[in-house]
Amino acid sequence: MALTEAQLRQPEHAAEGLKAREGLQIKLFASEPMITNPTNMDIDARGRVWVTEAYNYRNQLNPGHPYKQEKSA
Repeated sequence: MALTEAQLRQPEHAAEGLKAREGLQIKLFASEPMITNPTNMDIDARGRVWVTEAYNYRNQLNPGHPYKQEKSA
């Protein structure tokens, strides 16, 4: 049974549309709500994954984007 585009975007199916080279594997390690609106990703020499997220960016134009209240000192 073929999955719809919406189903392929669900975390439990996200890796099904990807193909890995021989000897490599694909594994989902994070999804929403753990990560929301990612903007960049890097993997360091120790294999750690670093992800930046965009919060409070142009919320008036994108009301669905995540928003965090600023904390005062």
